[in-house]
Amino acid sequence: MAPTIEFLSKYLIYAKRDGSMELYSSSDEDDEEDIDQTPPLNESKELTLDETEEIDQALSRKEVGLPWNGPTCLAVVWYVMKLDNDVLNNLIKNLDILAHERDELVKKNPEESKHKWEEFISMFVNSFMPKVRKFFIVPKLHEVSDKNNSLKENEILASFMDFLLQILNCEANINLTEEQRYAVLQKELTFLLSLLGDIPFQCTELEEVKNILAEFEILANEAGRFIYSCIFSTFRVKASRFIEEKNSLLKMVEVLNVKIKEHCNKFSELHPFVVSRTYDVIDSIFIVDSLIEDLENLMNNQIHLIINEMKVQIITLYEELTISRSLLKDIRMQQDTVHMDELTESLVKIRNLAYESEYLVNSYVVGNLPIWYLNLRLPVVIPKFELIRTRLQEIKTIYDIKVLDIKKDFSREVPTQAMGTPTTMIIDIVVGFDDEMTKILDDLTGGSEDRQIISIIGMPGLGKTTIARKLYNSRLTLDHFDRNIWCVVSETYQKRKVLIDIWMSLTDKKNKNNFKMDNESLALEIHKSLMGRRYLIVMDDVWCSNVWDDLRRYFPDDGNGSRIVFTSQIRDTTPTNSIVHSLPLLTEDQCWRLLDKKVFPKEACPRQLQGIGKRIAAKCRGLPLAVVVIAGVLANLEKTQSVWEKVETNLDSFMVNDDTNNYSKILELSFKHLPDHLKMCFLYFGAFPEDTPIPVKKLIWLWIAEGFIQREQEKSPELVAEEYLYDLINRSLVLIADRKSDGGIKACSIHDLLRDMCLRKAHEEKIYKSVDDCMSLYEKHHRMFLHSEALVGGRPFGLYHRSFSGHLSHPSSNIPQMKLLKVMNLLPNYDISYRLKRLLMLPNSDSSYELKRVDRLVQLRYLAIDRMPKPLVCNFVNLEFLIIDGGLLNYVPLVILKMVKLRHVKINKYAKFEEDCYICQTTNLRSLSNIFITSDKDNEILRCSPHLHTLKCSNYDGTRFPDLHSLIDLQILNMEYFSYFSGELTNVRFPSTIKKLTLYELGLPWEEMSIIGRLPNLLVLNLQNHAFVGEEWVTRDGEFQELRYLKLLCNDLIKQWITCSEHFPQLQTLFVMGYINLKEIPSEIGDIPTLQKIEVYDSGYEVYKSVVEIEQEQRENGNEELQVINSNERKMEELVRKFQALV
Repeated sequence: MAPTIEFLSKYLIYAKRDGSMELYSSSDEDDEEDIDQTPPLNESKELTLDETEEIDQALSRKEVGLPWNGPTCLAVVWYVMKLDNDVLNNLIKNLDILAHERDELVKKNPEESKHKWEEFISMFVNSFMPKVRKFFIVPKLHEVSDKNNSLKENEILASFMDFLLQILNCEANINLTEEQRYAVLQKELTFLLSLLGDIPFQCTELEEVKNILAEFEILANEAGRFIYSCIFSTFRVKASRFIEEKNSLLKMVEVLNVKIKEHCNKFSELHPFVVSRTYDVIDSIFIVDSLIEDLENLMNNQIHLIINEMKVQIITLYEELTISRSLLKDIRMQQDTVHMDELTESLVKIRNLAYESEYLVNSYVVGNLPIWYLNLRLPVVIPKFELIRTRLQEIKTIYDIKVLDIKKDFSREVPTQAMGTPTTMIIDIVVGFDDEMTKILDDLTGGSEDRQIISIIGMPGLGKTTIARKLYNSRLTLDHFDRNIWCVVSETYQKRKVLIDIWMSLTDKKNKNNFKMDNESLALEIHKSLMGRRYLIVMDDVWCSNVWDDLRRYFPDDGNGSRIVFTSQIRDTTPTNSIVHSLPLLTEDQCWRLLDKKVFPKEACPRQLQGIGKRIAAKCRGLPLAVVVIAGVLANLEKTQSVWEKVETNLDSFMVNDDTNNYSKILELSFKHLPDHLKMCFLYFGAFPEDTPIPVKKLIWLWIAEGFIQREQEKSPELVAEEYLYDLINRSLVLIADRKSDGGIKACSIHDLLRDMCLRKAHEEKIYKSVDDCMSLYEKHHRMFLHSEALVGGRPFGLYHRSFSGHLSHPSSNIPQMKLLKVMNLLPNYDISYRLKRLLMLPNSDSSYELKRVDRLVQLRYLAIDRMPKPLVCNFVNLEFLIIDGGLLNYVPLVILKMVKLRHVKINKYAKFEEDCYICQTTNLRSLSNIFITSDKDNEILRCSPHLHTLKCSNYDGTRFPDLHSLIDLQILNMEYFSYFSGELTNVRFPSTIKKLTLYELGLPWEEMSIIGRLPNLLVLNLQNHAFVGEEWVTRDGEFQELRYLKLLCNDLIKQWITCSEHFPQLQTLFVMGYINLKEIPSEIGDIPTLQKIEVYDSGYEVYKSVVEIEQEQRENGNEELQVINSNERKMEELVRKFQALV
């Protein structure tokens, strides 16, 4: 059934767009005369009561009705599928046959196939719609309980009302007055739907709650009957009847509102606190901070929403929260974990109240709740905060008395290195596997010339990946193999992902054509690239035995000593005849040596701590990961005997001899010792796909948007977030996956065991979960992450959710009920996007869906989408991060520059400013990517963004150079020209603040290099594709005094480079690629005392020869630290081998 529904969904979404058919059924030939010819309405207008009555009287004799359209039908289909698939089964079988016939017809006659497809859809509508009447009443709990046992009455009721709203939200060709009439009902249903998410309506086990929900159900059933009769009946109704039924329905709403007020008052008296079960109050401080920020934003930027008596309530709520937050901070800093129980109850209460208040306030702000309801509920909530504040003051008094006794408690941490290079995890320390590593290295570089497979087997956390990585990066391995490839298979093996990883290792990682090839084409290219070369492929984290069977034919066996390394937990995954190395657990002595090296990397462990340290190491039971994690705890505590003894005591309480989860308990202890501000950040790692490097920039942006980063006056949120990340790395909880050219962290990752712990604790605390249910709108998981297309067409979110990441097949009907979202990421991972885009692709259309109504999500902080909807209005008053990845935005509209809080804009393909953008006022932008700067107006717009930190721009007018002098904070600049610069050289100026500079095809003469060389803060210089031209580059004194990284890419014009070591006194890395006519790398480069690495690729023989001479000279001078990576050397060896084979 699924394939047909997918095709049906695809067509229904776009049916109205291409105009090939109209899904409206009517037998009345005179209907067209009755349709009001009022122009369509672009945006609904809220009517007053007098206006509504006036329209009713004027049009009471007309006939009304909403025509069926594609999205309307699709909303019904998905709702019916969730409740009762049996209704569709027989129909779908026939549709499958028709769909197949239609596909065959497309190949023969496209024009006839279009007509056949229209018949196909019409048949579906005519067969299906008469059967859906029974679904326009609220289903009973027993009717759906077998599908989801956790559902409650309010959730079923809410799902039904949400279904009705989806229908009303679907676009239809209706006239002005009809839409405005339905808008009244739409507004009331939205209010009631939001109401069901509030606390007084969630305790469905209480009799009074059941009674009020019964009243809701009566109204909902009446609304369902009304909507069905107006939209899905085969005839139109007189407006007089429509008005009568509508007014009757609105009177029922008025009566229900009175009962709602009575219920809320009674509920608050009988149930002052509703405390949910909790395991560890992780997010209590976070949600309080988040609510404080929302209230500040309301009072400062949306003051027009605060009217009359509500102003006092908002201010009081803000003051209570601020005081409680200060008390919480003081108590958490001083708490003794032995007395944690007396604090837990208050933490649970304040967390639940904060979530409740946030829901009420933000639902009002976005228009889902009326002001009378907020005025009804806030006076009940505020006294509860007052009681909690009083209790916190009492607890603080107790703790203040105890402060002198716990000054040296183990929970008081030693400040860690905030910025710079993290102190741990830079070099993987391997203890206890020296012999095994030697054996594996011998197998890699010696033995048979046949292609061989080497398997490293061991339990999770034993160090398989660490050992494989050290061998992969060893100098002996790098010199021995022509091609070195690393790929991660992971538990969910996806052949395409593995092939892409291998192919990207062999080619340009930024070449997006990699993603356009099908699997067989990729495999063929891989086979060609490996043919005749000695290669090493590491396949990390293999879980199933069919991986090798699936891929083996792509890896040639040329009898040249190629090797393939598997790492796995499961011995049965190893291919036949492979060499197996099973890693044992560490001994107690080896555990202690590893712990010692991690905690004291530069000095000896104090004698008084050695005994305790050895006992702690022994409790890790031979697992290196457990040792490393505990070392991360100890490294950040005071190095005293009493503190370490308390850690040992805590370990004893976690470790039970008959507990099979001892290792996970050790990992949880490391989490327990995290400061509060790091716990949410750490748990967030579990939301990312397994075994996938996490881009640091994306991670930091999401942390900020989620509200995890505490605001500090003298630091940007990005800088604070970076400090958090370094802290987690220093605690050995996060791994460095990739580094930037300047040594900073480009990508990070987390061990699978730690990720499992994050997922488990996040699920327990309802912080987030991977979506597996699309029915429960009020489930208290605040973040939803979808890593597959399993729920395409479903609705995996609700009114409580503040974050959603995944793919929506039909977002326009979903978005209106997502108004409380703060993070929306609709860009799927590349390994599933190919299939999803193919699924949604239609003839004569692009592969992107049309995102509508996204501008209604006024709470958004982070928005990542395929393309920007049009028209766009400036409702994103809170948006800070905007990512547009589809390349379909040709122009940046003025409305984006008017978003007052917008800090970062990333566009996948280059775009131009619209003509009216020059009138914008000063922006808050910190980064702007892929923008054309080609005119004086563009320069004027840049001057409106003086605080830009990062700018990636392009210019197709070679006579102009961007005016950058006003960008006083610019540190990272990427500039691309499409033709050589031919303007006045006096206009080529860069801000002195530049730290990282990338130039592409600028075409300046080498003689003008001083323009760049004298930049006082330049650390990284990347010159690509004739950024400078000429046959000779002569550096000068006083230039590049701070440069650390120099990349020279693709220049066939230069022949001579003359320099000396004093001209690059701080250089650490030199990267040269595509300099085919350069005679040599100057030998003086080798004399730079700070130089660590030279990499040369695809350059001339003379360059290769000079690099070898530099390496030899430095070795003779005792410099063993310089690393030289030379692709030419491998090519020469390969040619020699081929020549010898021919002889």
